Amino acid sequence: MQEREKRRIVIASILKPTDDTRMSEKIGATLYRSGLYDVTVIGYSSSGKPMEGLNIVPVGAFPRLSYSRWWARWQVLHLSLAIRPEVFIFSTYELLFPAIFLKVILGTRIIYDVRENYYRNILHSEGLPRWLRWPLAVVVRFLEKITAPAIDYFFLAEKGYEKEFRFHRGGWIVLENKATPVQVRGAKREGNPLRLLFSGTLSESTGVFRAIKLAEALHRENKEVTLTIAGYASTSDLRDRIRKEASGHSFIQLIGIDALVPHSEILDLVQASHAGIIAYERFPHTENCVPTKLFEYLQASLPILAEPHWSWVARFEYGHPFLLVDFENPDAKAILNTLAHSPFYTSPITDVEWSSEEPKLLATIKTLV
Repeated sequence: MQEREKRRIVIASILKPTDDTRMSEKIGATLYRSGLYDVTVIGYSSSGKPMEGLNIVPVGAFPRLSYSRWWARWQVLHLSLAIRPEVFIFSTYELLFPAIFLKVILGTRIIYDVRENYYRNILHSEGLPRWLRWPLAVVVRFLEKITAPAIDYFFLAEKGYEKEFRFHRGGWIVLENKATPVQVRGAKREGNPLRLLFSGTLSESTGVFRAIKLAEALHRENKEVTLTIAGYASTSDLRDRIRKEASGHSFIQLIGIDALVPHSEILDLVQASHAGIIAYERFPHTENCVPTKLFEYLQASLPILAEPHWSWVARFEYGHPFLLVDFENPDAKAILNTLAHSPFYTSPITDVEWSSEEPKLLATIKTLV
């Protein structure tokens, strides 16, 4: 009996690297392992190790505001036309019209993987000049709304997006950014120094400066406290500010900052740390956010310093993974005492791994091809 030819799927972004965790390690790897699909990942060049079995096509890196970023969408279209995919999964608004072009010309089924509320992010985050934020946010939301009827399906990376978006009602599923299975790397958490970790996107809204202030307060009480900040800051002003606030503090280590940190290195840091910090500030673009690092910290049974008002705290508090703090007025002595003497993860935490999302992904793709 002749083997069925594998269906071609392209997963593309112009804002993410080719080894991006969601594109490659989660969606791409799941589709490849099914044995039914030939998967190509298009993104900007990465120094990380590509996932086995995926076809990797880099389009180069570029500044956030540049002609190269505008041109990258047409590079993605040109590459995709050559591949002739049955399914095109894209996660950036710049690829809306290239995706629709593929649908019209090739009959490709197109899926918008909504990883951010771009309207809110553009309007409220510090990654763009203030004068540009409102007009760009309005244009992006307008484009998403007028092209929505042409989109075959939507993946939503956050359950909260079901409230924030009203133009995906034709068909959507929530595929949360849960943790990929990892092998414990054997790092030792016992003893000193007390290693704190802040990982992921570095910005004021994600709380990197609150994490620095907290580490300063804890270090004044206990000189064995250290803080590792590992991630990428999108603007030079932000990078300069992070370096300035961390300067003179030998107990603060910066990893990445002006470059993406390979996901494998982040996971090594998670395993080697005593506690993780999730210090998001309350902004309209973060109010429904469930940070990817939350699932990674929970999977590793890493105690998490966080504020009590987030919905994800209530979701997982049954296992006692959190140490609830006030980042504006931290009680350093109480925090250190709790970290040293209180039990965490008194009940197993469930529903934090990507494996729970895989059946939904595979079932959806099967209906489209």
